[in-house]
Amino acid sequence: MPSSPLRSPGTAPARTRGPALPYEESDLDRYRDLQQLAYRVAERAAGQLRSGMWESEAAEWLRQSLRAAGLGGFVRRPAARFGRRTAAGPTGVGLARTGGRFLSLLREPERLRDGTPYLLDAVVTAQGCTIGIALAGHLGGNPVWDALRADLPAYRDLVLHEVRCGSPLFRIRRAVDVLAARHGYAAVDRALPGGVVVHPARPLPDGQRLPPGLWSIAPRVAFRGVGVAFEELLLVTEDAACWLDDELPHARPTA
Repeated sequence: MPSSPLRSPGTAPARTRGPALPYEESDLDRYRDLQQLAYRVAERAAGQLRSGMWESEAAEWLRQSLRAAGLGGFVRRPAARFGRRTAAGPTGVGLARTGGRFLSLLREPERLRDGTPYLLDAVVTAQGCTIGIALAGHLGGNPVWDALRADLPAYRDLVLHEVRCGSPLFRIRRAVDVLAARHGYAAVDRALPGGVVVHPARPLPDGQRLPPGLWSIAPRVAFRGVGVAFEELLLVTEDAACWLDDELPHARPTA
């Protein structure tokens, strides 16, 4: 991925002038390190998933693992979703048009089977930082998941492009919807995306461009009952934007 205008390869984003960006370099390093730590913990938890495991068991394992790593303050409690529930997003947004079947999906827990997709997510606090993560995967083979995962970097690039262009929130969401339709994902259960941008501290009007700061970005795409997602921090300054870290699991190239 090309380097950001805010930094050279291997360096932290440069500090912008004026008071608009309320972060020192040490603050950005702390956020970056904690985000890396949270994803490492989630990957280790994912490595413990086994066929027959219930969602509640996986969520509890993730919770304990995050707590053991010093990430035990939960803004959004660690959760695990298996199977078709991965297409619903953290609050079920995105499957509202499926009626009673959708409500049933939210109520009934899923067990992990061979080929089942999973999504592990949480929002944690530590050292004064709030970090959201969403780790998608599957147990065994799943060609639908593989196709979705291969397309996921395009959404990451698109969100960054729209933010750099100064697009307001509703246009960012619309751009993601358009790309999803082009991929053919939005036609099944209308399960894309629940919400593209989430801020850990306060809501943002849809018609306003993202002001300088750190923003948690969380696009989700789904197709045929399989969902993939990521959540990570985007650094926005007065005249530029970049991902805080390009070394996260969903940013790695697919095999």
